[in-house]
Amino acid sequence: MEKKVIKILVASPSDTKGERESCLRVFEELNRGIGDKQDFVIEERMWEHNTRPSIGEYSQAVINEQLGDDYHVFVGIMNNKFGTETKKAGSGTEEEFNNAYDRIVKKEPVEIMFYFNDEPVKKSELNTDELSKINAFKKKVSDLGCYHWSYNGVQDFEKTFRTQLTSYLLKTGGQSKKETTKSNVQFEVLRAKFKERLDKALKAFSSQPIIWLEPILSNTNEISQNPDENYTKRINIKELTDNPDSFIINAPPQFGMTCLAHYLVCEAWEKGDLWLYLDSDETKSHNIHKAAVREAESLGMKITDVKAIILDSWNNYEVDSLKIFKREA
Repeated sequence: MEKKVIKILVASPSDTKGERESCLRVFEELNRGIGDKQDFVIEERMWEHNTRPSIGEYSQAVINEQLGDDYHVFVGIMNNKFGTETKKAGSGTEEEFNNAYDRIVKKEPVEIMFYFNDEPVKKSELNTDELSKINAFKKKVSDLGCYHWSYNGVQDFEKTFRTQLTSYLLKTGGQSKKETTKSNVQFEVLRAKFKERLDKALKAFSSQPIIWLEPILSNTNEISQNPDENYTKRINIKELTDNPDSFIINAPPQFGMTCLAHYLVCEAWEKGDLWLYLDSDETKSHNIHKAAVREAESLGMKITDVKAIILDSWNNYEVDSLKIFKREA
């Protein structure tokens, strides 16, 4: 069956390289996940990938002509720069937005998703003229009835954009002749996400091949010099995911505990159980509940869907290390 092509135009000034790379990662992930299941493929429309040197009325007009106006989704991003003025607008990004909005006015089927970065700016990098232009443009976008979104840095943008684009595709682009429900689409999306996290953790061992080897977990603190004896006292990882309970896994540094944590999340999800991964180094005891809620919501789930939580990098030497396990009412 021929796949439906969903074209997404990404428009942004030059200081959004990280966000644009995030868009490509999200596109690739969704193509491998729900795209394969529902017979569609996302095709990016970005000047760095879809344009070539040419001559026209002016440079932005050349870019507009080559990118085309037959895209399904317009993604606008602004950080701290407004961009270079063109013959028709205050910047190339504004001109591209104007073109997309004109299509809305003409009742053409196009979705506009605009994001503004709210991450604090260093004083040395603050440009009041650029900031004034961005704020004026943001007001213009709002006055035109376009609901925009604020994000806090590149990582927050990627998480937010992944969730919101997935939601859009589930409602529109993800419709196909296959009988696919929202639940199994979400399963495939999170399966790909959890696998990506495991692969990223494995890559931390740069001198090792990127492959998962299941470790031998022992139910005793005593490590025998006899490998066979350690093997007989092993705990099957499947038992942990089949019967989740409170337990602590200890190992020396560089023994792959973060990889194991992400592997457990993957294995649990294959059974249909949601396990959350949290990093103890980034989570304080007083806000552990909020951190869990935020992580669940970033996955498009609710805290009530969570079967277990894995707390990585925890140790009992930290202040309030045990308080972090207390549940909030």
